[in-house]
Amino acid sequence: MTAFFNKKNASCVKTPKINTGTININYGGCYDNSSISITVPHITTDDETVSKRIVKEHTYTLKF
Repeated sequence: MTAFFNKKNASCVKTPKINTGTININYGGCYDNSSISITVPHITTDDETVSKRIVKEHTYTLKF
């Protein structure tokens, strides 16, 4: 019986991770506009598609 309870189905387990946020600076060069992208701190999961969507929702870009 203990072997049954110790097993976890990987598809059901979502481990939360804390993303501390980032700041990216794009200097633009000769033909592109400069910009700053800021990702605010947020919680993500092991699911890559969900994590990408969460990062997109928590990223702000300022263009100059």
